[in-house]
Amino acid sequence: MPNEFDSGKAIPVLHPTSGRVDLVNVPDDMHDISPSELHSYLTASGYSQPSLVGPQKQPAAADAIENSKAFKDNARQLWNSAGNGTTFRGEVGNFVTRTGSYTAPVKTPGREDGGGRITFAEKPADAMGLLHTHPHPGGLSPRDIQTAKDTGLVVYAVDADGLHAVGPDGKVSLVYGLGEMLREDKPQKKWVPKYDPKTGRRLN
Repeated sequence: MPNEFDSGKAIPVLHPTSGRVDLVNVPDDMHDISPSELHSYLTASGYSQPSLVGPQKQPAAADAIENSKAFKDNARQLWNSAGNGTTFRGEVGNFVTRTGSYTAPVKTPGREDGGGRITFAEKPADAMGLLHTHPHPGGLSPRDIQTAKDTGLVVYAVDADGLHAVGPDGKVSLVYGLGEMLREDKPQKKWVPKYDPKTGRRLN
């Protein structure tokens, strides 16, 4: 993972009205803040509930970036491009920007020793997160955690266990399992009442 970017501490938050993803700086004296207090702080600032990056798996907020269709579609495409962790031993990844767009995927072959390391040419100026795949289960590597601390980005890894995340504070979480990530959100059919043209009685 690259680690040459500027550091910073912020939380990725999906703005409820504009739909963009902002990095919201949290004051240093709030490092021990509880999730509910943090939610109140962000709500008072005009934001919806923050993206989930914490020390343990928690119920995800519906408006967290990780739960958006675009994020799941991108993560699913990266995982498929990596052979679903079975046929390709390298890593595939890209950046997610504050506006919710995704850079072109980068695919890096695995090393002879079985390890993997993905290298990007450059980071977009408005990058807020970095997604990549791991050929082995087990979550984020120590290098991933250090990259999040060094760059101020949220680093995500997809492996056979699911989607893992680490923020600039170094706290790691399993956001959701692989099954939830792979499940495509199908548009629901709109229910339309049907009537018998002769009697006018409803048929459904």
